[in-house]
Amino acid sequence: MADELLSEADGAFYAFAGVMLALYEVPAMLFTLYRGLRAAQQGGASGTALKPAITDVA
Repeated sequence: MADELLSEADGAFYAFAGVMLALYEVPAMLFTLYRGLRAAQQGGASGTALKPAITDVA
């Protein structure tokens, strides 16, 4: 049998990581950016707009 490119464990990890990115990380990042830009356009303090973004990254 030819050498496998991915083991079953590697495939499971990459599937889990892909699902987490698609369903949680990317929407959370986009929503945080949206909130920051909306607060900046409404004249909110820039510090308050950055706090959720810093918290989300941490």
